[in-house]
Amino acid sequence: MKKFQTKHALMLATIAMMLSVAMLVGTTFAWFTDGVTAPTTEIVVGGLDVELEYSYDGVTWNPVTQTTDLFAGTNSSGLWEPGYTQYVYFKLSNLGNLALKYALDIKYTDTVTGTNINGGTYNLSDYVMFGAVSQTDSLVTFDTREAAVAAVTDTTNPNASSGWLSDVTYAVDGHMSAATPQNDTSKYISLVVWMPTTVDNNANPKTGTTAPKITLSLSLQAGQANEEADAFGTGFDQSAPFN
Repeated sequence: MKKFQTKHALMLATIAMMLSVAMLVGTTFAWFTDGVTAPTTEIVVGGLDVELEYSYDGVTWNPVTQTTDLFAGTNSSGLWEPGYTQYVYFKLSNLGNLALKYALDIKYTDTVTGTNINGGTYNLSDYVMFGAVSQTDSLVTFDTREAAVAAVTDTTNPNASSGWLSDVTYAVDGHMSAATPQNDTSKYISLVVWMPTTVDNNANPKTGTTAPKITLSLSLQAGQANEEADAFGTGFDQSAPFN
């Protein structure tokens, strides 16, 4: 009887063990796990945007457009004579978020040839002087005619150029980083045009004839500057053209 009980107990233990193994076969084991998910990387296109404004007082600025008469707001009579002087201030601003290079050109064309009181023909560009001062990061305003003329004829000023309109065209190249709230990268340029008091009757138009006229043309171009960097450095836009 005792032997039977022992066999019975062993049989029950064997069955129990087999059931346990069968249960384990269908069980999923749990392991320590961990992971990192990177946030989405945004691809944002940079913007290139340059603006040219003009002012007569250095306080109120207006955008230059194709219809802008640059000297209309300086109490101009539009009639040139010895001593007559006009000026305008320019402000170049980077409104985009990319660094840019720019080229500003100011040229003239004689639209009308005149006849003087002596009967000779002449071009006004031979009797009107033109000057520009690239004042870079700050603007210096003029209080008098003499100050305006002196600013562009001062030979000690490396940023000034002047001469007769018939001989001089003005061109300046520059670079502007993108502006930030802490850093205004705007550039300033002053333009002065005047008829010297030494001009005589050779520029005095004959009554009844058509008076000579001059047209000044202004052109501003901009392109990408070699400043922003990618994974290989800053050289990818070094050959970028102007617009």
